[in-house]
Amino acid sequence: MSRHLLRPAALAAALLVLLCTFAATAGAQPGPLRLTGRFSLSPDHGPAGTRVTARASGMPANSDFTLVWMTVSGRWRLSPDGVEYHGREYRPVEQPLLTVRSGADGTFETAFTVPEGFGFQHDVQVRQGGDLLNQAGFDVEMQVSVTPQSGPPGTQITVEARGIGWRLLQNSWLLSYDN
Repeated sequence: MSRHLLRPAALAAALLVLLCTFAATAGAQPGPLRLTGRFSLSPDHGPAGTRVTARASGMPANSDFTLVWMTVSGRWRLSPDGVEYHGREYRPVEQPLLTVRSGADGTFETAFTVPEGFGFQHDVQVRQGGDLLNQAGFDVEMQVSVTPQSGPPGTQITVEARGIGWRLLQNSWLLSYDN
């Protein structure tokens, strides 16, 4: 096994190049997210179909805003002939929920229903035009049902899971059966 070590002079030159590159691009990097006002969801967790109240204060007065549900669209990655499985692929999706208008005091209150789809954490964003003003998180709880609840030996059962997550450790579940 061969090792490639940089001599001190080469290491110093490499670090100088990195520092100059960082300094040249540092001004182009976006700054921290600056939120406008306050935004909250109540409740902040529940299954799909939950009715949620969204409240905001400190927003621009007498203005229109769009509430956007941040989620993903997923698909199987398969070989060109569709025979081999190559994993899963997800892409971000912005799902507009509704438009709301603030009052003269810069507040609004509205309600929406949590959409069906992937579970676990989702952002709900307050947007004005293309600008993100604020956001809050909603945790979609997974629901599992077994039907029928009982029956004689040999009865076929159906297990349905809704709200499975898309991220690693949220998107793969196993069912163990113990008679």
